Amino acid sequence: MKIALALVSIALLVGGITAPAPKIAAGGAAACITLPATPARDGFRVWTEARNDCAAPTTLWLVRHEAGRGSAWHSSTEVVLMPGTSGRIDRHCRGGGEQIWSAVQFDPNMAFNLSTPQVVVRC
Repeated sequence: MKIALALVSIALLVGGITAPAPKIAAGGAAACITLPATPARDGFRVWTEARNDCAAPTTLWLVRHEAGRGSAWHSSTEVVLMPGTSGRIDRHCRGGGEQIWSAVQFDPNMAFNLSTPQVVVRC
């Protein structure tokens, strides 16, 4: 009897761990995530924001790119957006001169994303 209970407990645990990822909106990933705001300067900060209309959490990234290196990332900041919420990321605009930034929002399964073009921000 104890062995049977242990096996049932293990099956429930494994079933919970391997449960499929949450479904996204009926129209697909493009229907539930939004294109982030193009990164812009606000005083001494660079910012972006986006909304999550998915049924599961999504991630919003603000990315600083290496100058002259195409899409190579210098650094990034990530925030989790809970279902039905909006979020904003602010980063310090340091070092002076021109910096290249973009913003990306990933769907709940990180299989699809919407990203802004890379823009130059003068710090």
